[in-house]
Amino acid sequence: MGIWVALSPEKIGYGYCASSGQEQYSFVQAGYNIFVTPSNSFYLEYFVTTINNKHTVNNYDANVPGEGTITRLDVTVSNLENGTAMAQFFVAFSDGSTWSTTVYVSIP
Repeated sequence: MGIWVALSPEKIGYGYCASSGQEQYSFVQAGYNIFVTPSNSFYLEYFVTTINNKHTVNNYDANVPGEGTITRLDVTVSNLENGTAMAQFFVAFSDGSTWSTTVYVSIP
């Protein structure tokens, strides 16, 4: 199971400042993958993937540290307008603890 958000480095739509449509092949996506083991336990992985012309050029993934019931997942992807995308991750657990991190990647 996965939860994804994606960011295209270009505008989308029609009219003034609209995109050419080529950005559908180059983008940054970030999110969470939820893995269930054969013993019915699970672990959570966060990821940032950069696609350039339909090819994966960067794939960052790591496990979310911490254990317990997760009550909230947030991920935000922002274009910093300098050729860099920023993915921010936030996880809240039922015991009140939280975890967060930020990953920076180049936009294709």
